[in-house]
Amino acid sequence: QLSYTLLRKYSNHEILVIDNDLNANTVRDIIAMLPEYPCLRLIRLSRRYGHDTAIFAGIEAAIGDSVVIADPMVDPIDAIHDIVELNKK
Repeated sequence: QLSYTLLRKYSNHEILVIDNDLNANTVRDIIAMLPEYPCLRLIRLSRRYGHDTAIFAGIEAAIGDSVVIADPMVDPIDAIHDIVELNKK
C-alpha cells in the first residue's frame, strides 16, 4: 500500500526499511520484494541500536529532498503527502 500511495503522488521516491534487529523472516520477505519494488531499499545495521540511531541511519542513507519518518504499523500512510507539502512551505 505504501508504494502505491507514493506512486500516485510522486514519480521519484524511495522507501527505506531500517533493519535494527528485524527478525530473519521479515528481512527475508523484504529482500524478496526488492526486485519488484525498485524504490525499496533495505539498510542493515550491524547490530541493534536505539530507535534514534536507526532513524538517523535512515536519514543519512536517504537520497531525496525530503524525508518522512513513519512507522507504517502506526502512522497513517495517506498523511505523507501532507507532511511533504508542509515541509515545502
